[in-house]
Amino acid sequence: MKSPRRTRSRTRRSAGPSAVALAVAMALVTRRALAEEPCSDPRVHIAEPLDRVWERAYQEACPNLPRGAEGDPNAEVTLRPIGPSVVVDVRLADGRTAVRVVSTPDQLASTLEAVLRLPPPVVAARPPRVVEAPPAPLPVESKPDRAAEATPRREADGIGLDAGVLFGGRVAGGEPYLSLVPSLFGQVRVRGFVLGITTRWEVFQGSATSRKPEMETLGAGLVLGRRVGSAPYSFDFGLSPRFAVIFQETGRRANKVDRSVTDLRIAAMARGLFGKGNLKFVSELDFEISPADLRNDRQLDERLPLLPSWSAGLSFGAAWSDP
Repeated sequence: MKSPRRTRSRTRRSAGPSAVALAVAMALVTRRALAEEPCSDPRVHIAEPLDRVWERAYQEACPNLPRGAEGDPNAEVTLRPIGPSVVVDVRLADGRTAVRVVSTPDQLASTLEAVLRLPPPVVAARPPRVVEAPPAPLPVESKPDRAAEATPRREADGIGLDAGVLFGGRVAGGEPYLSLVPSLFGQVRVRGFVLGITTRWEVFQGSATSRKPEMETLGAGLVLGRRVGSAPYSFDFGLSPRFAVIFQETGRRANKVDRSVTDLRIAAMARGLFGKGNLKFVSELDFEISPADLRNDRQLDERLPLLPSWSAGLSFGAAWSDP
């Protein structure tokens, strides 16, 4: 028969290794459970379940998210899958929001860090040394410059002025009649529209094919048009109703015939202004017709030639134009 002391000794020897093995197993299970416990951040909310790849990317990024003094504790981040990507919706405490679309899982960590990290504190610059300035002179009353005040207001309203002198030539009627033509024009621009007047004097107006009686024409009219472009290249296109006074004469002394007539004409014109300053180079092309002479040939006297029913001119010159 075995003694009780020897039995208790064997029991202690057999129980020792089992207890050690049990403790090691429990430690491994606890460590594995702790290792597999998912990381969570109260600032990050997952609206819908993420794919396994995106879930793994978030778990890897979660422990390294900025916290404490570096992280924004009041930020609210929502993760929501959309197709193969994930939308990161950020809302800050001051009401600002931002949305980021992350295309690949390896970009999720850097995106979360960027939206949750606080910007570095701004170090206040040392104020510069204040140097006492000399006392300012007493203010002197001065009258406001009305010209300086009027110019910005006129430019803001889109108003401008043009005035020029031109010299060129014209051809008229079926003879044809040729003439030298000095002319003047002035106009105002209002938001791209042009309203002005033009005058001309057709000097030495004679026939190019025969020695028929000479003519002389004075013309004046309105210009209604549109400005296209701006300095240094701008163009005016428009219509111009005009009055023309035509003088015709022939013969000498007793046989002299002298007649005149006033004619209404309608013209289309194109004028170009070239240059950057106030003084600009100008070229003008126009074509006019006489409605009264288009239907029937008019003749002031049987010894005088027919009145021209149309005319065209080309002139060049200079103009003053404000910006």
